[in-house]
Amino acid sequence: MQSTLPGYRWTSLCLLATVLLTCISEQTVAAKQLMRSSPIAFGGAKHTTMICCHRTSPARIRTEINGCIIQSQSDACVAAVIFKTNGTYYCTSPNARWVKLKMLALAKNHKSCSPA
Repeated sequence: MQSTLPGYRWTSLCLLATVLLTCISEQTVAAKQLMRSSPIAFGGAKHTTMICCHRTSPARIRTEINGCIIQSQSDACVAAVIFKTNGTYYCTSPNARWVKLKMLALAKNHKSCSPA
């Protein structure tokens, strides 16, 4: 079977398809990833550790949430709602609709969000 397109066009089409598939798969992986918070230390002789989100994720948390912390924006941290699961903290956007609904559900179950 003979191709109707010259070789350089096939190469260009294959390259374009590869780039598009790579972009789509990277966006899918990024959307599924949740931003875990990283503890940072502040203080003088007595170093205290606090949770600090440097960025947030719009992805929903699929595991059971035990509580949350409301983090205000500061020099080192972004504004975030930090959800606590079994030993893990997730940084989420305080503006996301699902985050607001989850905070209301937690409040109904007497698990209010504490300020950072």
